[in-house]
Amino acid sequence: EQQRAADCIVCGEICVDIAVRTIDRTRRLSALHTVHVAPLRPGTGGIVPNCAMAMARFGLNTSAFGCIGDDIWGQFLRQRLNDDGVETCNLVTVDGFPSSVTAVVGGEDGEHTFLFHAGASRQFNRSTIEHRIDVFDRCQYALFGYSALMPELEHDLPDIFRRIRDTGCQVALDTAGGGGSMTPLDRILPHVDIYIPS
Repeated sequence: EQQRAADCIVCGEICVDIAVRTIDRTRRLSALHTVHVAPLRPGTGGIVPNCAMAMARFGLNTSAFGCIGDDIWGQFLRQRLNDDGVETCNLVTVDGFPSSVTAVVGGEDGEHTFLFHAGASRQFNRSTIEHRIDVFDRCQYALFGYSALMPELEHDLPDIFRRIRDTGCQVALDTAGGGGSMTPLDRILPHVDIYIPS
C-alpha cells in the first residue's frame, strides 16, 4: 500500500473554549449579582483541536477538517492549529455564521457546566464532507467526533464512513456526551474501525 501523507485527519466539532472559574454552582444565578473569576482567556475546544494538536505534539502528521465562522474566533482557531503544526487547508470558513464558542463554567466542587453556541460547527454536514471526500485518499485514519452532538450528520454517518473506508482510510468515532442513542449507532458501528464511547 502507498504511503499516506497524513497520519490522521480529525473531523467534526471545533470551537473556542473560554474557561470561567471558579463559581459556586450550588447557588441560583438569580442570586448572584457580580462574581469575581479568574482571567478569561480563550482556548481551543472540540475534538478537532483537542486531538489534532495533541497528536501533532507527538510528531504525527495531522490535519483538521471542520467548519469555522467568518469572525475573529475563526481566525483564532485557524492560527492556534497552525501554530501547533496541524494542517488547516481543510478548515471550511462558513460565511454568515459565527464560530462555535463554549463558556466552560467551573464550580468550586471541581465540576463544570458548558454554555455552548453551536455556530458554524453545525454546518459540518454530509455535503461538506462529500465535496472533499478526496482528502481521505491520503490519510491513514479519520477521527470523527462528536457524533452525539451532530444531529444534522449522525444519520448520514453509515454512508459517509462507507465511502471514506473505500478510499483505504480507516475510521475512528468518538461519541461524546452520554454516547448517544443505539439508533442510529447500530447502523454506524459496522463502518467504524475504532469506537470510542464517552
